[in-house]
Amino acid sequence: MAEPRTSPRIRSALVLVAFPALLLVTALAADVTPAAAQDPAGPSHTRAYVFLGAGVGLTIGSFLIAESADHAYDRYLDETDPGAIEQAYDDAVELDRLSAATLIAGQVCLVYGIWQRFLRSPPREPETTFESRTAPRWSVAPAIHHDAPALVVDVRF
Repeated sequence: MAEPRTSPRIRSALVLVAFPALLLVTALAADVTPAAAQDPAGPSHTRAYVFLGAGVGLTIGSFLIAESADHAYDRYLDETDPGAIEQAYDDAVELDRLSAATLIAGQVCLVYGIWQRFLRSPPREPETTFESRTAPRWSVAPAIHHDAPALVVDVRF
């Protein structure tokens, strides 16, 4: 009987990776609190904590996927059937690439979360002088749509 394409351990690792990724997409799609509703004591750090949690989850998930890749490579070394050898090697390569991508995404999320929480200065109140109204302002923000993710560039003169 043929072995299933993905083992239960790989599926659980993928679920572990998918959950923080879902949190990340949710954080990008919705602004956590509007500026008018923010507490005067300081800005909300919810988005930073979501990115930090997603980064930790993705990093842990990458190690689980790497362990599965190691098991697939061990299967590759132990097999004697040419078809099974090729399948085990392909599984090992695929899981190694997935592990590397997950690790990179997790580290990017961790760095962004740390920057968002500890290094970014809070937004300043807009000035009401004539000079500040004539200077152009711009911003770039992520936008998640049902068709595809995109970046929104806002330029105001």
